Amino acid sequence: LEYHSAQSARSPALRALASNAEGVLFLRGSFALPQRDPDGESFSNIFVERHPLRVGTPVMAPWAQDGMDYLAKVHAIDLELGQCTLIWDDGGTTYRVVPLAAVTAVNGCVFPCVAQALPQAVRIWSARRAMLRSLWDYQLQAESGCAHDAFVDLVGICCDAAFAEVRAVLMSRSKSWSSLGLERARIQLQRSRWAAERAYRPDARALAAICLHRGELMRLASAAVVPSAPPSSLAARSHRRQRDQDLRASFQETLQLYDRAAEHLKSAEWKQSHASLNEASWHPPRGHIRPEIVNDLLRAKALADIASRWKPPSPRSRGVHRMLRAGSQ
Repeated sequence: LEYHSAQSARSPALRALASNAEGVLFLRGSFALPQRDPDGESFSNIFVERHPLRVGTPVMAPWAQDGMDYLAKVHAIDLELGQCTLIWDDGGTTYRVVPLAAVTAVNGCVFPCVAQALPQAVRIWSARRAMLRSLWDYQLQAESGCAHDAFVDLVGICCDAAFAEVRAVLMSRSKSWSSLGLERARIQLQRSRWAAERAYRPDARALAAICLHRGELMRLASAAVVPSAPPSSLAARSHRRQRDQDLRASFQETLQLYDRAAEHLKSAEWKQSHASLNEASWHPPRGHIRPEIVNDLLRAKALADIASRWKPPSPRSRGVHRMLRAGSQ
């Protein structure tokens, strides 16, 4: 509630930081959503609407193509699948099936049936909306010419926005939303990389964090490609061969990102005795895990995904096994 009240400040930078902190709280916290005050006009997405969700109810929902919220009406509800079908007010006919946890009332409140049935998903989608508000406010700050010395802030906001987007993707059962959501997360990480490299003195810790995020995102995107059935025609075999080559290139780039992250971590000289480990902004709240260990764990996950994709030991897969041996070393 305190973070949300700070979002009404006149300073875009303060609003951006407050929205970012609210989004992080949603991602890491586990708490019951408070009921909406019937005597007040609350526009916070952390409040639960008192009116139920029914067919024909006007709502705000994200359109999968750009991830922005638009006005629509409910056409059908499926609580078991956690999805609903919408009728867009502008007459659009694409991406009408959206995650139920992403739907809010017009005033931004969450519907009670959704909050009770999908509490974790509601918190993640609320975090995503908070991160988007943080980006919008930061852009307002930049347009006023007051963000030239805050590139590190933009790096953190973009990384958090990408993380919230990926969490929303993992909660969704829609293939279209998954692919488009991962692409939006990739764009956010590109923006964070641009901001980090544009700084007067690029922070090795920020560059390492970006490489870790990009590597994990590429691993998730590659894992989303479902292996097809054995090819039955020349065209199918050619398509599968091309897909395998793209996956192999993607995995190689993933391992290279972890190598770059290790180089940045080494240059940052993160050690347990280093003063930066006492800074909350660069330190996880639940345990003292060194970033080098996190990098090794993520690299091991990528190697495990590579090993699960190809069956040994075929002559055609020698290149894959060479990549695995090099990565394990």
